[in-house]
Amino acid sequence: RLARISFDRARQLTESGATSKSRLDQASADLRVAQAMADSAKTRLDKTALRAPFDGVIGLRKVSPGDVVSAGQDLV
Repeated sequence: RLARISFDRARQLTESGATSKSRLDQASADLRVAQAMADSAKTRLDKTALRAPFDGVIGLRKVSPGDVVSAGQDLV
């Protein structure tokens, strides 16, 4: 959000001639970096949830909520 505000402010100041184009370029780069970091964090978060392609109830579980599991480990 801060990067978006800084970019908007730099764009307005550049349009009015109060600051240089390089300041706008830097704010634009900062905004793109912040957006990339947010996208990366969202992707990592999306990979932490287990989703089944069906509805239902499972039997006995072999792990507890919060346990760290590895690929291929039986969960239920």
